[in-house]
Amino acid sequence: FIQAGGDLAKLTADQGIWPYIVAAYDRLGLQVDLAVLLATSFACILIRQVFVYARLLYLAHAKQNFGFRVRNLGFNLYLSASASYQEHTARGEIVNDLTTELQSAIGCLFGTLMLASYGVLGLVYIAIMFSLSTQMTVATLAVGAVVALSISRLFRSSEQLSHRVVQANRGMSSFL
Repeated sequence: FIQAGGDLAKLTADQGIWPYIVAAYDRLGLQVDLAVLLATSFACILIRQVFVYARLLYLAHAKQNFGFRVRNLGFNLYLSASASYQEHTARGEIVNDLTTELQSAIGCLFGTLMLASYGVLGLVYIAIMFSLSTQMTVATLAVGAVVALSISRLFRSSEQLSHRVVQANRGMSSFL
């Protein structure tokens, strides 16, 4: 808009997204100028933040509720287990599994769900980027592929480290 000097005819002749923007503002009865575009951008950012906040609240509630249900189920199963199982299992292991390891498992489960949702969102963004600029999208995807390949080694070492941390937590709490 600024590069075109505010000339709407020049912007709408481009056959990009501008004809739709101008038509939407016309339907709302607003004149397209810099102040209206900035106000719209700010309103979109605020609306996005409301949705992010609502998602965070829902996610926290879902994680806590899921952990509560699994903890209760695990403890009830432990109480209904045979006496020989209860005698041979260290109390610390049960406490560790129902607290530390359960939180880690919930984090992994919800992390996987979030990764899937971010993947879908990423595909939508890529489709929008392709509609705006094919060359820029291809360059961005190439850089993203290089970055993903370079950090894949870190993911493998993180997995090995997580197994060692679980064993250390179990060993440390088994004396309880």
